[in-house]
Amino acid sequence: AATFFNNSALSFGAGMYVDGPLIIVASQIASNTISGSAHGGGIYASGFLTLTQVNVLSNTASHSGGGIYALSGAIVNGGVFRNNVAQNSTDGLTGGGGAIYCNGSVTMTGTQVITNTVAGSGAGAGIYANGGLVLTSTQLLSNTISEDSTTGGAGAFAEGDAILAGGLFQNNYCAGANCQGGA
Repeated sequence: AATFFNNSALSFGAGMYVDGPLIIVASQIASNTISGSAHGGGIYASGFLTLTQVNVLSNTASHSGGGIYALSGAIVNGGVFRNNVAQNSTDGLTGGGGAIYCNGSVTMTGTQVITNTVAGSGAGAGIYANGGLVLTSTQLLSNTISEDSTTGGAGAFAEGDAILAGGLFQNNYCAGANCQGGA
């Protein structure tokens, strides 16, 4: 098991930057921070991302993907995404993904996405999928978009089809009168 803890960067991927596909098993990505103007506080991956029993905790990005920013699709099996923050300082209404921002489809099974935040006005405080979203036995709890958002989806936001099987969406919150969908 690997641990990526308390790293900082001015640019992409404070915990880890990978220019290609990435597979991580039984690891922890925690307390990593982007202090410059960039994405992916914990991980920035330009290729397909596969995580199995990985905990992504308390990471911060100045833009999208507080925990993880993936340019391709992502498969996540188990693990916990907790207390990650996408500050979304200049992305306006197009960014977000407190826990994970993915430019492709996201598939999650048996994962907990808890108390993640988009501090600006973005979408998907828990999950932002720029493609389809498949959630099986996954919990999205107490995720928050702090500012008014016209896109919303405090728990999850998907640009494509969404398939949900089991799981729980509870206490997700999107601030502002224009917000569309707390869950």
